[in-house]
Amino acid sequence: MVLTGFLAFTASVARKDAERNRENAEELIGFMLGDLKQNLQAVGRLDVFDAIGDKALDYFESLPEKNLTSRTLAQRADALTLIGENAFDRADLAGAVRAFTQSVQQARMLADREPDSGSWQSQLATSELWLGLAYWQQGRLDDAIDHFRLALAAAERANVLAPGDIDVLGLRASAHGNIAQVLERRGELSAARREYETVLELQQQLQR
Repeated sequence: MVLTGFLAFTASVARKDAERNRENAEELIGFMLGDLKQNLQAVGRLDVFDAIGDKALDYFESLPEKNLTSRTLAQRADALTLIGENAFDRADLAGAVRAFTQSVQQARMLADREPDSGSWQSQLATSELWLGLAYWQQGRLDDAIDHFRLALAAAERANVLAPGDIDVLGLRASAHGNIAQVLERRGELSAARREYETVLELQQQLQR
C-alpha cells in the first residue's frame, strides 16, 4: 500500500510538471508566432519566421492525442493560421492551403469538443475563411465557395451562442461577401445580389 501510494504521488507530480512545461512551451510559441512575427516583418526577416513555424509544428505533432487540451488545440490552430498567412503573403498558395487545411482540422476538433463555445465556432469560421481565400487565389472557385459556406455555418452557430457579438457579425459579413464574389465571378448575378444585400444589412448592424 505504501509503495502504491508513493508511485501514485510520483505520477501525479510528474503529470503536473509535464502540464506546467507544456503551458510554458505554449506561451513561448504564442510569443514567437505573434509578437515576434511583427518584429521580424518590420526588418524584412520573415524567413526566420518560417523556421519558427516549422519548429512549432514539430512540437505540436509530438504531443500524444490524449494530451491535446482545448488550449493546445486552440494554440495549434492559431499557429497554423499564422503560418498559412505568412505563406499567403509570400504567394506560396500551396503552402497556405496545407497550413489552413490543418488549421481547419484543429479548429473543427475544438468546436466539436466544446460545441457550446462561441469562441471556438468563431475560430473555426476564421480558419475556413482563410482556406477559402487560398483556394480563391488558386482559381479553385468550387472549393473556395464550399469553405466560405462552411465558414458562414460556423459563424451562424457562433451568433446563436453570442448574439450581437461584433466580431461574429464581422465574420458573417465576410463569409457572405466572399460567397457573393464567387457567385458574381460565376455569372450567378441574382444569387450574388442576395448575398450582397445580406452583407449590406450586416454592415449596417456593425455601423450601429
